[in-house]
Amino acid sequence: MEKKYKNKKISSLVICSLLIVMDVIFLTIGYSAFQASMEINKISAVIRAQADIRVTGLTIANSTTGVSSNSEEYDVQSIYSYVYLPYQDSTITYNVQITNVGNVMQGIYSIDEIFKIYDISTGTVTNTNSNLEIKNTIALKEPLCDDTNSSQCKLGSVTTLAITIGYTANGFDNTNKNHSIKIDFDFRRIFDITYNGFSSITGLPTKMIYGDTKTITFNNTTGIPSAVSVSGATGSYTNPTLTLSNITITSVDESIIITKQYAVTYSGFSGNTSELISSISASGCTIEFTSTTGIPTSVTVTGATGYYDTTTHILTLSNITGDVTITATNGSVSDIAYTKLLNIYNNSTPSEDSSCDNSLLLDNTTDNNLRFVGSKPCNYVYFNCTNPSNPSSSTCEKWRIIGVFNRNGNKVLKIINPTFYNNGNNVQFNSTNNSSFVLWTTNSLSNTLNDTSSNSSYYNSMAHTDNHNYIESVNWPVGATTSLSVKADAFYNAENATLSSSSVPFGLLTITDINYGTSDSSCYNTNINRWSSNCMEKSSVNWLYEGNEYTMIPYSTTSYYIYKMQTNYQPYRTAMNSNLPARVVTHLKTNVYLESGNGSINNPYILKLHD
Repeated sequence: MEKKYKNKKISSLVICSLLIVMDVIFLTIGYSAFQASMEINKISAVIRAQADIRVTGLTIANSTTGVSSNSEEYDVQSIYSYVYLPYQDSTITYNVQITNVGNVMQGIYSIDEIFKIYDISTGTVTNTNSNLEIKNTIALKEPLCDDTNSSQCKLGSVTTLAITIGYTANGFDNTNKNHSIKIDFDFRRIFDITYNGFSSITGLPTKMIYGDTKTITFNNTTGIPSAVSVSGATGSYTNPTLTLSNITITSVDESIIITKQYAVTYSGFSGNTSELISSISASGCTIEFTSTTGIPTSVTVTGATGYYDTTTHILTLSNITGDVTITATNGSVSDIAYTKLLNIYNNSTPSEDSSCDNSLLLDNTTDNNLRFVGSKPCNYVYFNCTNPSNPSSSTCEKWRIIGVFNRNGNKVLKIINPTFYNNGNNVQFNSTNNSSFVLWTTNSLSNTLNDTSSNSSYYNSMAHTDNHNYIESVNWPVGATTSLSVKADAFYNAENATLSSSSVPFGLLTITDINYGTSDSSCYNTNINRWSSNCMEKSSVNWLYEGNEYTMIPYSTTSYYIYKMQTNYQPYRTAMNSNLPARVVTHLKTNVYLESGNGSINNPYILKLHD
């Protein structure tokens, strides 16, 4: 008996072991199938799981006397019931539980009510409509969510919606008191509305349900835009009202974006500007001018900062402050150079080469000249080239731009050869130290530079005669003054109070040319005979200062002295036949502009003649 018991025990153990193994096998197979199913469902879950809302409960909240209800049922988007309403004022209120299974904000776009007569004797629903209605107001197109201020809901967010049903006015029929109720909910996603560029969004809608049309009216608090742009929906704007429709968003993390736009108007263009943009956002944009619109030589912009590239004919707008007006200028092409450099100055545009700085200042003279300043400005330019139409480092000299000056109503580039004339050897302003006053254009150095009839003159010895096409002959400032106890702007006025009697291509530096090379504008408030290293030192503040050299400014109209710059940073008189170094200066014609380059010594500006 004992042995038999043991065999039975062993058999039981074997059977149990087999059952366990089979369970493991089935569980493994089942889990694998379940896992595979989950992997497949993950694909659709990414698409669906975040946007899933449904009816999850239906209960009776309250009812009036004599009312009864049975067979309350629900599915994903509907509720059903049979109700007995014995009197005209009978009502029943249901609590409908709605659960947002996902985390995307949704709401009820509309409710479809199907109320029919229920024939209790046959247990069937007739085709006769009941005179019932929903008696309470239900908030449609509003978020069903725990946090309506967020663009997403918490998973499993539950909302209870009360729906009260009763007879319409005079809708009671004593022969038909039993009714079939079906209410369908049209759930749809609700999207955020975000605003860019508005001073306030107080009172503006911040949500919109799919399929809806929404009207937004701007006011003085929000700011009334000249135009708006809309992404994520179709927008139609008639000041001050925007109508939104046709939501086009497909991603769960997108929103409808309304951006304030500023009007853009055009003036002075020779062509048709209808193809150009008529509005712009605060972020700015680029505008390309074509032969259709007319290509201006320069443009003036109000309501924004504008940089006009005369090579590509593209205007870049930034720092938008209001409605923008773009005015074309088709006159002096040299204004293009001024606009180019002024934009660098206004925008504090960093240099493209670490070897130099885009250091510019508007001087404090009445002409408001724009000058390169500091110890290492990016102001190199190819000039005096063997082939001016194709400049390069091997075929051109590298001159430097002093600045853009007002001359006869035009903005004119003034440039200097940084290498001392005559191979760095000293020269004389005039070959004799006359007892009478000698102005530029009648002195010997001017003749050496400018005599067009002499083959040996500087003018006729240029690398190519086509270089002459770039040079503007001017009447040079030769105003005399004996007083240095004045500020730079007063001395500038004295210099320019008298001009040379004839116009010639080349001249020398004036005293204030050198003074205004400083990057320390506080020096403007100091008399120039008090200027020292803080205003003039070449290595730190003033690229134009080189110590001893001639200027072209006479000391007085009754003496034979001319001003020179000294090593102590101040000007002083010297005899006209003194032996001193000098640097050559010239002005460029009004049809010359800066085509390309960045002004560094390795990539100088390239000059171009405008047709």
